[in-house]
Amino acid sequence: MSDTNDTNDRKLEEARRMFFVDEDLDADRIADLAVQVRRHCTVDKRGRVRVNAQVKGAKNQIQVALIARAIAARLGNEISEDLNVAELAEAATPRLANDVVSARCNELVKDKCVESPRRGCFRIRQDRIERFLDILGGPSLPA
Repeated sequence: MSDTNDTNDRKLEEARRMFFVDEDLDADRIADLAVQVRRHCTVDKRGRVRVNAQVKGAKNQIQVALIARAIAARLGNEISEDLNVAELAEAATPRLANDVVSARCNELVKDKCVESPRRGCFRIRQDRIERFLDILGGPSLPA
């Protein structure tokens, strides 16, 4: 009976090691995502995002801004990952109208790409970041 318990314990321990991510791996993932998103935008130390004009389409620009802000929030505790409509409008190049941002954000919420924790504020869903960046792809821009 103890052999069966030992085998089960080892299996559970192996499953734990495979399932749970340690902090170093998480930091590596954030660093890789920061490099990827940096190709498409800049973020200043206060968290203001400016999306490059090469990113076409309002939805794409909004998602890039939200991803950049999510990464900035992980790297700097003083930065919130949420962006409001006005901040998203300012982040786009050229600037988007607030009503366009609001409409595109609502579509992204319906598509389950973006969350709205409170009225007029949005954040990217963590499970959509890598998928979106893979789709966006494109050549690297100078740092």
